[in-house]
Amino acid sequence: MGKKTNSELKEYFKAGKRPTEVQFGDLVDSFANLEDPQLFPKNYIRKALRIDFPHQLSDQATDILLGNRGMSGLLEVEIVGTWVYENTVGNIKKLFQIGFNPDNSVWYTPTSRIVEAGGPIINHIYIGDVVWDANINQYKITIYHTHYAGNIYDVRITYHCPFDTQDFSDVKLSDVYTNPISGQRIHYIHYNDNLGVGTSLPETSLHVKAPRNRGDANVVGALLDRSEAAGGSNIVQMKYHSTADLELNSLFTGANFRYGSYGDFNIVNNINDGTYGAINLVTNAKTRLNVQANGKIGIGTEIPAAKMNIVSGYYTPEGEGTLMVGDPGHVNLRFGYTDRYSWIQSHGSSPLHINPLGNNVILSREAGNVGIGTENPDQKLTVKGKIHAEDVIVDMNVPADYVFQKYFDGQSPIRPDYEMTGINELESFVKEHKHLPEIPSAEEILNGGVGLGEFQMKLLQKIEELTLYIISQNKEIENLKSIIEE
Repeated sequence: MGKKTNSELKEYFKAGKRPTEVQFGDLVDSFANLEDPQLFPKNYIRKALRIDFPHQLSDQATDILLGNRGMSGLLEVEIVGTWVYENTVGNIKKLFQIGFNPDNSVWYTPTSRIVEAGGPIINHIYIGDVVWDANINQYKITIYHTHYAGNIYDVRITYHCPFDTQDFSDVKLSDVYTNPISGQRIHYIHYNDNLGVGTSLPETSLHVKAPRNRGDANVVGALLDRSEAAGGSNIVQMKYHSTADLELNSLFTGANFRYGSYGDFNIVNNINDGTYGAINLVTNAKTRLNVQANGKIGIGTEIPAAKMNIVSGYYTPEGEGTLMVGDPGHVNLRFGYTDRYSWIQSHGSSPLHINPLGNNVILSREAGNVGIGTENPDQKLTVKGKIHAEDVIVDMNVPADYVFQKYFDGQSPIRPDYEMTGINELESFVKEHKHLPEIPSAEEILNGGVGLGEFQMKLLQKIEELTLYIISQNKEIENLKSIIEE
């Protein structure tokens, strides 16, 4: 068989003639022939092999022995499965970009990617990388059988190179041997190291692009869905190094939820590189909400000093508050601080009620003063203005009963040093000082005020002394009356 001219071919099909098998072959070869290097230049080499992994033996492997040769271009390895002891239907295809000379002279570091991976076979087969084995003095690719169930697999090798037409007859598989693989044991699909869904130009490891031209409709850009009758959850997990553990999971509906309770939505950060990490919510390049590993929450700060720590600029009660509870347009409660003090404010026309249920309210239990109408209280309670009360109870250390005790009993255990001033001495004192003894002067009252409890006791003392003066004076009057009557 071979190429023929058109006139020669016409002789095969003249009236009454029937082309022979050879003549029909001449017809085909005259127009196209797969072996014609001018029409189909041989820029690839194919090799088909078969491996039978033993049954009931896990962690087995075999090597594709490429020999001690030079190769440059694209090497394609495809493993195709079937069903012998277990279902391994499907295929895994891995592409290698290679460039090396004999004797481990690598001039282009091999790269690779999985371009096809589907079916149950991905749980049984893992394809390694092109490496140099100094023990056997040749390049090889290891095929790992990660499952215990034995099966037969086709191994299809295709080598693409525009000018390399070397013989692949010596490329073969090694004997099966035990070789456990650690780390990743299942292949995933990559395209140019990135995977795109909805885009042919993925910009990162996983790029999901929602459809366009949907107007203002709400579009779900990505959906991770799971449905199990027994419950459970749907988890998105991110890892970085061996200590990272970032997780976003849907509500748990089964009995084995790890955090919270039924129906909870969890954002998890269990990173531990010596110090557990926090969870931050960031807007406008600033951390707005910070949740520390110790449970402290910071708003406006990344280093909360309490279970809840809110930090903002300095504001006055008339301006924006640090924390607001309620509708800004109605009555609300605000908390804040300035560079001089902290404040609590009821905003609106309604008053601020502190503990309206009737329980005790304790202010400054250990130390400190309380000021009403003043920023500089000098006592436990300092009020600038009037106080309106139905009653005031003041505890006293020394009641005024010592006046009567000393007069009638001659002594007082309450105040042993007390001596009542005589009427003549009292007159001289008042004439000179213009106020009663032990009573502050007008100047002292204006400058320092008076202690309400102490002042009341002094007034009671003076009333009791006045009572005794009257009793004494009455006795003198009665005595004089009796003298006159005699």
